[in-house]
Amino acid sequence: MKLREWLDKEKITTKYMAKVLDIHSNHLYLILKGERFPGYHLAKNIEEVTKGEVTVDEIIRKDVPRPRCPCCGRKIWSLKKTLE
Repeated sequence: MKLREWLDKEKITTKYMAKVLDIHSNHLYLILKGERFPGYHLAKNIEEVTKGEVTVDEIIRKDVPRPRCPCCGRKIWSLKKTLE
């Protein structure tokens, strides 16, 4: 199950979920839009909060390649910047 589906099913707002996860609501919003990728620890926290209904594998989305900076090779955390 996707996180957005779980939030809708449980009638939980993005703002409240961000507060529970101790992250900024904008960060969670960007994750839901697919513009940001959560780290493993955040994904694990989401899995715990959702009681396993949303798994780490579903959140991290291993099928999506992580963009890297062509100069230094570091991960680029925002897809929006790479698409511009």
